[in-house]
Amino acid sequence: MNIAEYLSKVYDKEKNKDISIGLIFIFTGCLIILNSYGQNLEIGLPIIFVGLLVLIPNVLTPYAKENPGIIALKKYPKTVVWIYLKNYKRKISLFFIPLGGNKDTRIFICLDNGKKYRFPAKKDTYKITSKLQELCPHAAYGYSDYLFVLFKDSPKSLINYTGLR
Repeated sequence: MNIAEYLSKVYDKEKNKDISIGLIFIFTGCLIILNSYGQNLEIGLPIIFVGLLVLIPNVLTPYAKENPGIIALKKYPKTVVWIYLKNYKRKISLFFIPLGGNKDTRIFICLDNGKKYRFPAKKDTYKITSKLQELCPHAAYGYSDYLFVLFKDSPKSLINYTGLR
């Protein structure tokens, strides 16, 4: 298995799971409204809305076979020079009303031509990165400002970089 096949499997699995969760919320909201003969709209409609918030972004993003990062990795698997994780905190609000937030983790894969591709990693991030280390032993791993500067100046200088392992 190469890096593109592995990331395709992980990427599509996460996408299908999110689509299923969105459909479950929409179905549950509809059931609440229908079982109460329209009396519980204030409960059912927000549940449907949450389901749409989960479903729509996942329906609009392409599957792995159409993802430009995976296409590039299929063509040039040996061009990976740097792999790192980045955690985000996203705040969710509706009409300026804060609804909370969540943590999001992305895996960044950087190529020797200076391009960066990011992939979602919701669970098992360390398992995924350890598998990527196995598949790309020549790449640098982890994030540091020094690696960022090296990648920005000369991406090929990160091939067989042994500073961070």
